[in-house]
Amino acid sequence: ITIEWTATDCAGNSVDGEQVIVVEATSNMLVSLELDGVVAAGPFDRCITFELWECPDSGPAAIVEATMSFTGGAASAVVPVPCGAYSCVTARDRLHTLRRTLDAPDFTIAGTDYVADFVAAGKPLVGGNLNDDFFVDILDFGLLSFQFFMALPAGTPCGAVGPHADITGNGVVFTEDF
Repeated sequence: ITIEWTATDCAGNSVDGEQVIVVEATSNMLVSLELDGVVAAGPFDRCITFELWECPDSGPAAIVEATMSFTGGAASAVVPVPCGAYSCVTARDRLHTLRRTLDAPDFTIAGTDYVADFVAAGKPLVGGNLNDDFFVDILDFGLLSFQFFMALPAGTPCGAVGPHADITGNGVVFTEDF
């Protein structure tokens, strides 16, 4: 959008100017995550899905996937999200973990950026949910049993298909993934 301005002083002197205003379609979300129980030193990639909405509404207004690079089970990234008014965010690693949700004060706005700090909030993503439902249950145990002793890569970037039972990211499905 271009706005044209004219400024005139008390002596009648005037000057014209233009100002260009650009409205972006996305905002940045600064994210810090921790995967509970991950022992792999890394780096390795995991696809993290973020659901954003205005609390206390029940459904997400925006869903964004981002491949995040983890070292020692922790990652930080700048994730572009659609512009909107959000006060809650949920993060999940759909092939390995349960969901974790943040609201104020752990999900805030700093300047023009959203900030989602799952690490400072003490809310790591807890592993074990291999079929991406809301529960760690016998179905997840069945998937783990099926892949027991299998060598799997630590990373599961966006686009990877499951199941992927190497929760710890050490390259093999074994007892530590139970």
